[in-house]
Amino acid sequence: GERYTATRLHLAPTLTVPLVDAPGYYLTSQYKLMFTSYNQEVPDTYKQPNRSGNTALNRDALLYMQGNESALKDGTITRTLPSFRLKGGVNFDRPLDWYDGKGTQTLEPEFQYLYIPYKNQDEIGIYDTTTTRQDYYSLFSDRRFAGLDRISDANRITVGLTSRVYDNAGDERLRLAVAQAFEVTPPKVRLYPSNPESTNARSLLSFEGDARITEEWFAHAGTQY
Repeated sequence: GERYTATRLHLAPTLTVPLVDAPGYYLTSQYKLMFTSYNQEVPDTYKQPNRSGNTALNRDALLYMQGNESALKDGTITRTLPSFRLKGGVNFDRPLDWYDGKGTQTLEPEFQYLYIPYKNQDEIGIYDTTTTRQDYYSLFSDRRFAGLDRISDANRITVGLTSRVYDNAGDERLRLAVAQAFEVTPPKVRLYPSNPESTNARSLLSFEGDARITEEWFAHAGTQY
């Protein structure tokens, strides 16, 4: 079937202000203004899907159906969204008996608060966007979707805890991490208009680990609960 197409321009000027930057702990604020402009061309299939009794619609057209009309918009669409992020953490360390008594173990709690206001984006097609896997790094990012076609609203607090083991040469040998995000307000932005809104008050609990087994071999494992 026919696909919708677009030319996209995206700008995201960012200001990062360290509030506390000391050995062992930090607190940083970040301010971002995200501007996106689409020049979108939508084929008639999406506008009048049943005009000739044609039900052989492609997947995207079906996902966009709302009665007999599409939410997609022809022409120029602009989206401007600000975001605010506050992130902080502490780094504790202690000596280990491992590695000739010169090993080090760290304990690193960190938190993040993220706020992005809501804006309906159903008029924009999906070109390179999908949901992200909720691992440790994505929970501490400022994006709920990979790609630019959806920028989710956010009012969430993320907490995490990482522990690392360093050998006597200062190389990281083991890393264990756990994180979870808590929604102050559940996000409203959806990938497709037909998707249900999120009602979860918290994210999956994410665990992951990395190990340097030998000089050449590394292992990684992760799970979500």
